[in-house]
Amino acid sequence: MSAKVIFEGNYSRYRSTLMGVAMLSIMLSHQRFAHVFPFNVFESFGHWGVDIFLFLSGMGMVGSLMAHTVKEFYYRRFKRLIPLCVLCGAIKYGVFLLSGSVLENLEVGLNIGPWSIFSLDLWFVYSIIFYYLFSPLFFRWLKSYPYVSMLLSFVMAFIMHYKFAEKVGYDWLNPLGIALYTIDRLPVFLIGMLVAIYKERLQNYHFLCSATFAIITVCLALLLKVNYLPSPLQAFVYPLLSLGVLSIITIQVALFQRSSEKIVMPLSFIGKHSLEIYLVHEFVFAAFLLTLFTRCNHYLLLLSSFVLSIIVAWCCRWCVERLNFGTR
Repeated sequence: MSAKVIFEGNYSRYRSTLMGVAMLSIMLSHQRFAHVFPFNVFESFGHWGVDIFLFLSGMGMVGSLMAHTVKEFYYRRFKRLIPLCVLCGAIKYGVFLLSGSVLENLEVGLNIGPWSIFSLDLWFVYSIIFYYLFSPLFFRWLKSYPYVSMLLSFVMAFIMHYKFAEKVGYDWLNPLGIALYTIDRLPVFLIGMLVAIYKERLQNYHFLCSATFAIITVCLALLLKVNYLPSPLQAFVYPLLSLGVLSIITIQVALFQRSSEKIVMPLSFIGKHSLEIYLVHEFVFAAFLLTLFTRCNHYLLLLSSFVLSIIVAWCCRWCVERLNFGTR
């Protein structure tokens, strides 16, 4: 079993399913209701969902750049991202204003303000705009200087993490915080692009090697989580965790090949709406459910938050597509 399953049709078949797994991981990392096993595992490792999402996005950017001119590429990215961000952001900001002081007094990490109209209360939006804007340039560099380009991305991630991570913290309304999180995740996005560009050369990447590397990656992440590693080494290990994403995706594709369609189809549905879900789910979790139903059973809250987030995301997607903005 080799990683060529990613490149020879199965990747396309399972791309939305992989996105669905990534989105579930992200949602579980943001949930505030169940703090027991297995849900609490995602509090530490849900960030890998973002890495998988960015890896797949990097692969998708290469496909789009190969099929369209740069002008068409930017037009399609604009149609896919901006109308959706504005719609989801306007809904969140509108609800925030209508709620009066209720949400303002709720300390759940919301950063709602006028900037939310463009969904700029989320660090991921800043980062994905940056990746989209520079994708044609990244594509050219990776084709001409693959090793130098990847090395520079890792060096930049290391410097940013080593110099600024502790000072800035999780603050994406700070320009330095935006730069930190964007550059931190740049290596995994470029790895996705690199895999798509040189897929023919990577088909000997065997499943056993993938599994071994994934285990090593998990061990590094555990050491990083418990702060067992000294600070300089932590900054070095963090960007290297991005390399484990290819291993994780390879294993997931292998599992999906043996899974029932009853499992694959719901994950695929979530994956197809992953961007919409990402834009709204934290607001749904924090603002609506924690405010209105705090006395409910926590597991019921968890299930309700997932269902409501998916419904809101589907409605946003439906509205955007009706306006002919749904270009992939």
